Amino acid sequence: MNRASVHLLAVVLIVISMMGTTEAESWGNESSKWVADPVAVATGMEVGPQPNVSCDAAKSEEIVVHMRKVLSETERFSGRMIITHCGRLILDECRGLADRATGVPVSKEMLFDVGSLTKQFVAAAILHLRDQGQLTLLDRLGGYFVDLPPQTAEITLHQLMTHSSGLPLYSGRDYAIVGKADFIAWLKQTALEFPPGTAESYSNPGFTTLALIVEQVSGESFEVYLRDRLLTPLGIQDTGYRLPFGPLAINYSANGERDGTPLEHAWGPYGPYWNLFGGGGMLSTAADMAKWFEALHGGRVLSARSTAEMFTGHVPLSAQDGVRNGYGWRIIDDEHGLWVNHGGSNGATFFADVRWFEASDATMVLTLNSFDPETIRTIVRGFAAVSGKPIISAK
Repeated sequence: MNRASVHLLAVVLIVISMMGTTEAESWGNESSKWVADPVAVATGMEVGPQPNVSCDAAKSEEIVVHMRKVLSETERFSGRMIITHCGRLILDECRGLADRATGVPVSKEMLFDVGSLTKQFVAAAILHLRDQGQLTLLDRLGGYFVDLPPQTAEITLHQLMTHSSGLPLYSGRDYAIVGKADFIAWLKQTALEFPPGTAESYSNPGFTTLALIVEQVSGESFEVYLRDRLLTPLGIQDTGYRLPFGPLAINYSANGERDGTPLEHAWGPYGPYWNLFGGGGMLSTAADMAKWFEALHGGRVLSARSTAEMFTGHVPLSAQDGVRNGYGWRIIDDEHGLWVNHGGSNGATFFADVRWFEASDATMVLTLNSFDPETIRTIVRGFAAVSGKPIISAK
């Protein structure tokens, strides 16, 4: 895939994902368009649990009936859908085949590749370390890695988490055998696409760099830190790179071509190699992702300050009006009201997604082992129609 195709794919994934239509920190001298400041909160781009929504059984039933109808219209749905309403599980559906050759159906214990949903776990680990007083979001890369180019050394952790660092979209092919030292060498040799904090452009290597910092600061592997400090206290056991032990769904393209499971590609003893590590590739179940989001969004993982900052829209997307980057999440304000979303996919053989609408306090988690754009559009539009702010047509 050439560079132009890679950037086109990134834009397409943004569009599909969007369809539904205690230290005092200062953000420095960056352009006001790109800083995190009280304006983001004042304009309603900070989100949290909402007390003033309808949590009654009638609304739950409306969502369930509507989404079952939507599912009945999507013959190519293959995976699992979970929907919660006001923190209560109201729908849990498995459909399709996890292995088409043997006829094994998708089941609730199946692990799926969740792609870039990995980034929210990395961001949470960074914020957890900040909560423990072990780093600040204004720390610069020059404090963690030696011999960086001057501009790269000035990148802050905040800029990495908001895709405003200037690092490019990719550092190389996902499954290339690239060790930590190789990735750090790439970081030292790579020119930025823009000065840090002056623009926005999605960057997978930014989150790989953050995962390295988690390991450096904690003295533990990223996966062990995540498991012991964040996941195990929540009873989440089937999420990670190498630590989950459940059966894996096999990924397929829209035309049925087998891509296999992530473990059939080049993986090291700790998970994928370092072009993918931290930016994607984690394995999880839809149930774990739903439990994780409810705990994270509900303030049971991080401090109140860090929870608010994670779900605050800090930096506007260059490619989409009304969308801002939080920390590992996108915060959207459009005709459906305020909502939170992030997806994960390779754009070919799998898709994962978490989205929450303020208007209803409803959350949908998708884990799919086939990438079919029309199915995805139907599902996310259907959920927005029943869970987002009602759209009143002009007469």
